[in-house]
Amino acid sequence: MRSRRPTSTTALIERERTALFEQPPLPLEVAAAGVVAHALASEVTLQSTDPWSRRDGFRLHGGARRHFHLLRGSEEHAVALARLHDGALQLHIGDATWPLQVRALSADRHDIVIGTQRLGAAVYAHGEQVAVFTPAGRADVRDVDDIAHAGESAAASGQLTAPMPGKLIAYMAKPGDRVTRGQALAVMEAMKMEHTIHAPRDGVVRDCLYAAGDQVGEGSELLRLQD
Repeated sequence: MRSRRPTSTTALIERERTALFEQPPLPLEVAAAGVVAHALASEVTLQSTDPWSRRDGFRLHGGARRHFHLLRGSEEHAVALARLHDGALQLHIGDATWPLQVRALSADRHDIVIGTQRLGAAVYAHGEQVAVFTPAGRADVRDVDDIAHAGESAAASGQLTAPMPGKLIAYMAKPGDRVTRGQALAVMEAMKMEHTIHAPRDGVVRDCLYAAGDQVGEGSELLRLQD
């Protein structure tokens, strides 16, 4: 006889309120480790047999360093992930450093060793918002994509520019479309990664100045908005 799986009901949130909303906050380094683990696991899925598709930061000489810009409440934190030449990882926040090991157990679950502490973490991302759950508590942070937001102050005039040299992959809106603040407008490929350009304000797309596949230089105007 086949066992029946439990079904979700409208009472799920209330029944699991403590687990979802009332857990103690996690230390910043644990939250950052969860963000890093989730980002690395997500990027592995983008790799192929092409060696140029590798996202592991491999260098022939020396190590590599990757930066994360995290917001926790009103506080900003600069986090760096260092990959040493032997492949070992280190997590840096301010003057503090922790040895780090991460292993993906599934799309959202990770085995993390930070310093001498080992823990299982469930990490869920929706856009830039990231929720990290462990048996010890929960953390909610925003993993800010600085490249995607680059030039937003200049974009208030209606111009949206490329934050770095790269290739325009696609426009997500066409002239005449009304868009809202935060809506994805264009996708670029730069430094072997895709970056989404978002609308800095509400408006109407007036012009798309390139075509998909075009190479664009840093500061090139990609599209124009009007009220």
